[in-house]
Amino acid sequence: MKKIISLIFLILPSLTQAFEIQINPGEYKGTYGVMGETSTLTGTQSVELDQGVYHIIVGAISSFQFTVLEDGSVEINSPLSATSVENQITMTTQEVNIDVAGYEGKWSLPAVRPSQKGSVEAITLVSGLRYLIQVAAVDSMAIELKESGIVALNKPVATTILNDTITFNTASVAVNPGDYKGPWLLSEILDSMTGVKENISLVLGLKYLVQLGAVGSFYINMTASGDLVSQKLESASVENNVLNFNTYFVDIDANDYSDSWLIATVTEAFNGVRSGVALIPGVSFRLDLENGASKTFAISSHCLEELSSIMVGENNFSYKCSKEKEVPFSCEKKVYEVKKVRCRGSFVAKNMDQLNEYIENEGMFGGKYKSLKLFFSPSEDIEVHSPCHIQVKARHSINVNNICLDGRKGVSVKAHKKAKISANNIFLLSSKGKVRLKKNLNIESDNLVIDAKK
Repeated sequence: MKKIISLIFLILPSLTQAFEIQINPGEYKGTYGVMGETSTLTGTQSVELDQGVYHIIVGAISSFQFTVLEDGSVEINSPLSATSVENQITMTTQEVNIDVAGYEGKWSLPAVRPSQKGSVEAITLVSGLRYLIQVAAVDSMAIELKESGIVALNKPVATTILNDTITFNTASVAVNPGDYKGPWLLSEILDSMTGVKENISLVLGLKYLVQLGAVGSFYINMTASGDLVSQKLESASVENNVLNFNTYFVDIDANDYSDSWLIATVTEAFNGVRSGVALIPGVSFRLDLENGASKTFAISSHCLEELSSIMVGENNFSYKCSKEKEVPFSCEKKVYEVKKVRCRGSFVAKNMDQLNEYIENEGMFGGKYKSLKLFFSPSEDIEVHSPCHIQVKARHSINVNNICLDGRKGVSVKAHKKAKISANNIFLLSSKGKVRLKKNLNIESDNLVIDAKK
């Protein structure tokens, strides 16, 4: 008999009764929902609820409480936020104004108002609750609509609140990408661009995301006093509220890979070696190959000291960095104001001090212009412009990076048969005379330029 009674209890229907509760958000246009009972709702809605205590979530971070009584009527536990009549809940609303005060980026009230730019008046919110104001991509501040007025719950330096108006507190900054030629942006503030950007108004006390190339990024902050701070000093520094990108100049060698490659959104496609690519240390970039392989990488101070490598699939790329951009050596003929120059005698330079003396005097000694006889082998770069003739006679080899000999009336170069003249760049120039090289002269250069009048 006990077993039969137990079975009867299991099949008894529930005595709990569900009631239809009507929720009217009034002029509030954002989202709401009954916690644990409904999905996201907008506008006036009816929901079936049992007797009990419930919370209506309004916006992203706040809610108010109500109770469904045993007769199906509703009692509001948060009188600032809503009123009730029988089974109907009506939210209490008020209007709030947002003044962005020159801030040109996006902002939003999550779950209330979508992302937008510019100031807005008369935003209808439910009274007595808290709301999140999202500024740009990564930071936000919270407010509460209390009976006494609007209150900033955190980051009070970000806004000034007067009556029903919330005004952003802003300061102006600038961004200088320096030698970096790729695209950059301030997420949800500035679209992708290149070059310098001035007069960017940012809200105080908040964090912002700087994005570079295809995959790189770092954060910056605005302090309460309006000072800009870089959170990644390896990548960027700040001076007088100007964010300056730090750059290394990178020489990249594809080694055995023969097809084209590029750094996504930063460079065009090329083959083989690419020199002097300006990249930002501590930030990720992506190396893309024509065959579809790609690799994300970041450079650091390590590449200043030794050769580094990037494995892209089965292909090994090597690279080396420098802080200073290598400027290609160039030399041009000097233009003289006097059309005719009378040269008398020669000045013999047997060491660097004497050569520098000739250069400083521009070939004039005792009121007379003299030709130059360079009768030694310099161990450092030389650049000489003479209004007369330049004669080089090297008994020993010359091995430097750059040589520029600009003799208005001619240049002649001789060397001992066992001596070699070697330089990355050699310029032999004459606007009025000839350039003569001794027969069988042993000269070696990656860039030999001979430019003479005759």
